[in-house]
Amino acid sequence: MADQEGKVSQAQDKVDQAQKAVDQVNGQVKELTDTDNEAKAASDAANKDLAAKKAAESEAEQEYQALPKVVANDALKRKN
Repeated sequence: MADQEGKVSQAQDKVDQAQKAVDQVNGQVKELTDTDNEAKAASDAANKDLAAKKAAESEAEQEYQALPKVVANDALKRKN
């Protein structure tokens, strides 16, 4: 009987060790998932900033391209 209790105790110790290992791995997975989510959020923010910059550059380019017409129109208005 004592032998069986010893084996049960050893088996329980192994189960406890395995559970601790699982808990540790789960903690690491959570940390990695959190880090991945933070990286994705930062990437999304950077992409939004880049899109805004490109839109601003495009608008500035359109204004620059229109500038000669504006200057010419102003010159015509002054002559008249």
